[in-house]
Amino acid sequence: MTSIANPHARRCALALAIATTLGLPLLAQAGSGTTASSRNEIERAYRHDSAECRAGHTYDALDDCLYEARSVRRDALLGKYDNVDESESTLAANEMQRCERVPQEVLAQCLSLARGEGLREGSVRDGAVLMELTPSQELAQSPQVRP
Repeated sequence: MTSIANPHARRCALALAIATTLGLPLLAQAGSGTTASSRNEIERAYRHDSAECRAGHTYDALDDCLYEARSVRRDALLGKYDNVDESESTLAANEMQRCERVPQEVLAQCLSLARGEGLREGSVRDGAVLMELTPSQELAQSPQVRP
């Protein structure tokens, strides 16, 4: 093997050698674990996502958006999304878990919002989901939380 004097070029060559050695088996594994129809669906989703990036329909910079689309495609081909548990009980537990870190004074309100009480407006696509909870009589009489 020829010695490369430039340290940057040496690192690039090493990275290429590692990627070639490690990457090809991963791609072969990805191909064997997914069916042709699921690969087609993954590629269709990738084309759609990258088109959305290029059309400017996201809030990310173009390079970041395309990187994310490629990452999602890679992970899907590797089967990382195959065993995601989206059951009602898991989703409800995740919603409640989000309230674990809020101050005790607002825990009841957080849990109410997590259960879907109150008004919801907006969407993730719009940039925010605003949730409003009108306090009940007993909450209105409790001590106020100071910012």
